Amino acid sequence: MCKSKSLSEFDRCSIRGCHLCGKSVREIADILQKPKSTVSDVIVKWKCRGSETAEKRTGMPKILGERSRETLKRVVKQNRKSSLVEISQEFQSSSRIQQFSRTVRRELKNFGFHGRAAAHKPNITPQNAKHRLQWYRTHCHWTVDKWKTGVMNLALR
Repeated sequence: MCKSKSLSEFDRCSIRGCHLCGKSVREIADILQKPKSTVSDVIVKWKCRGSETAEKRTGMPKILGERSRETLKRVVKQNRKSSLVEISQEFQSSSRIQQFSRTVRRELKNFGFHGRAAAHKPNITPQNAKHRLQWYRTHCHWTVDKWKTGVMNLALR
């Protein structure tokens, strides 16, 4: 299993081009600042296969395809306040795919959905309620024109 990052298409073509120009493996490695073994491997694979494209890397395929991801996104957007368990059940019934809640959680994180508790609004104190009621009683009889001039006076302050 390969642990390092694979070469870009540009690097592979550069190695092939230098080789076709008659450069040695050591010269190509010095020019491109790549290990000699990497340069040699690219040249050998190109000569054997006739292609310099990288081999497909191994790994487990994704459980959810693009269509399933869109279905999951739609389920979440229908009710944003639902829990992970509810989302998983709804998604499972709509897509008929058996998956763990961890998979759903990971996909939701990739989408940018976060489970955060809303900030609590502070309760109105008795003194604040008294001031609000007093303000309402003084302003409840105002006409539209009075409101317009009153708002303009507040804006000028």
